[in-house]
Parts: sequence; structure tokens; C-alpha cells
Amino acid sequence: MISSLQDNSTNRRSQRKRFAKRVLLRSGIPGLLSRVAPASVAILRYHSVQESLGATTDIIGRGIVHCASVFAEHMESLAKRFNPVSLDDVSSFFYEGKDLPRRAVAITFDDGFRDNYDVAAPILERLGLQATFYIAVGCVEEDKLPWFCRLRRAFLTTQVPNWTDPIDGRPWKISDLTSRIEARQNVMRACARRSGDSLEELLRTIERGLDLPKLEPNDRLMMNWDEIRSLRRRGHIIGSHTMSHPNVAHIGPDDVLRELQESKRLLEQRLGETIVHFSYPVPTLQPHWTEDTVLATAQVGYRTAVTCASGSAGRGNRALSLPRVVAAMNKTDFVWNIELALMGGSPQSSEL
Repeated sequence: MISSLQDNSTNRRSQRKRFAKRVLLRSGIPGLLSRVAPASVAILRYHSVQESLGATTDIIGRGIVHCASVFAEHMESLAKRFNPVSLDDVSSFFYEGKDLPRRAVAITFDDGFRDNYDVAAPILERLGLQATFYIAVGCVEEDKLPWFCRLRRAFLTTQVPNWTDPIDGRPWKISDLTSRIEARQNVMRACARRSGDSLEELLRTIERGLDLPKLEPNDRLMMNWDEIRSLRRRGHIIGSHTMSHPNVAHIGPDDVLRELQESKRLLEQRLGETIVHFSYPVPTLQPHWTEDTVLATAQVGYRTAVTCASGSAGRGNRALSLPRVVAAMNKTDFVWNIELALMGGSPQSSEL
């Protein structure tokens, strides 16, 4: 009863806030303020776009998945209200001093999910929009899910009632959803600190311990190289999201360089062009970038690097640690977050 009352109260507050945002947006005040604010770009952050929600709840989840109809509304609003730009335009803004149009917005996707190609790209292209797709290269190269998706699938679909954490030996009773989520969150913090072979070995140990069946071949959720090359030929930009999606602020310097260099090298080999754009993964833990990782991105040869820090990117930012704007799940919050960022505010952010 108490929980239901709290939920109702939260919903009413959210509705009131959304109503207030709609009133302000209709007034035109945010647009006027953004036009007189210092020049900047709002870089949108997406992950997955699907025809309907729920099909991959046990793998990708809901928090980073947008319904195709909602995404189409987002893009239509963006095309009407703002000025779309590319990450190449953003790079020129920082390095060549070229101007960006007022109310500039760039579109980015992290990870490289197959629905980016099947669902999101056709919507973008119908509206004449270009996006940057940051690829978790090891997942494409080896046709496997990102590790945070593998953990989600493992803990939400296992039938094992008891499990022992291979890292610290802690026994877990995972017969209910709450305990499964707690166990998953605990092991995620350890996985975020690993990369490459060490991460893969830990994941396989966890999957074996949870008696997890293999995915069927027709369950492919990541893009393949032919699809990525097709996106590039159609005018979109491809960037790196590391090899194995670790939190690079929490792994050793040699591993950082390996993640940055190898992903760049393989992308360049597969696409036949220089790769200059990078996106920091933030699977869990903060910070997800440091001054050392900024130096590493420069050393490897990237020209831009986007983070999950919240806000727009202007002259006061650095090209190798650019903030982004999380794409809200409804049209009102989506437009509001962009307007707020372009006015110099920091919209609510989220991980993954």
C-alpha cells in the first residue's frame, strides 16, 4: 500500500514537471536563450532502437532501449527545431575554428547493436540525418554480446538457485529477482575493471556457474562488418568504443592503450579509412575517464572523444573529453534536455 502511494506520488510529480516543461517550450523562451548563449553543440547519446520494447529485456534491458516510434519522434523534432551536425563538424569546430550553426545537435550511438542498422538508420536516412556509431570492436569481430549484456542475460535467465561468486567466494541465493540483480551488480564492478582475455575468462566462469545455454545463431544482436561498412557508405560516421568495453579509468595503462589502439587498428583495417572518433564506455563505476586516458586518446590518434558527462560541448571543452546529452524516453523530456544543454545546463544523465 505504501509503495503504491509512493509510486503514485512520483508519477504525479513527473507529470507536473513534464507539463511545466511543455509550457516553457511552447513559450519559446528556451530557444531564445540558447540562441544568445555561447556557441555549443548538444551531442545525443543513444544505444539501441527497437520496433517494440520487451524483446531483449533480459539481455539489453529497457533503460538504454528506445522504441522506434519514439526515436522517429525524436528525430522529427530534431530536424524541425535544431540544426543537425556531424562529429566531423564538431572536430572542425575544435581544431580548425570553424563555426557551428546555432542550436547544433549531433547524434551518436554506443556499442554497435544490430538494430542500429536495421531500425535506427532507415529512420535517420528518411529525414536526411547522419549519426556516428561507436563500435565495441571485439563484440563485432568475435560475434558476441557486450559483457554487461551477457551478465544481464546470465543472471535473469538462469535456473540455478544458488551461485558462488568466483571472485571473492561469496555464496549467493539467487532464487528471486532482487537477489539476482544484487549479485549481478556486485560482479559488474569487478568486470568493469578487467579487459581482454582476463574479462572473457571471468565471464565464461560466471556463465558456466549459472549453467547458461548458448544463444542461437539467429539471435545475433550486434552488427557485422558488412552492415558497418554499409552505414559508412551511406554517409554515417564510424568510431571506436574500445575492444571489450571496460571502464578505461579503472584498468592499467597498458590495457588502456591496447583497448584504444587495437580497436582503432581493426576498424581501419575493416573499413579502409582512418578512424578519429572515440567514445568512452561507462558500464559501471566512476570516473570513466581521466587526464591519463585523455593523453592516451591523443597518443593513439583520436581527434574527438565523447564521454557520458552531461551537457553541451563548447569552446570551453576539450575535444578529447566531450560531454553528451542522454536521449530521454519521451518527446517532451528529449526536447527539454537539448534546450537545457544548449542554454548551458546539465540534463540528467545515466550509465551505459
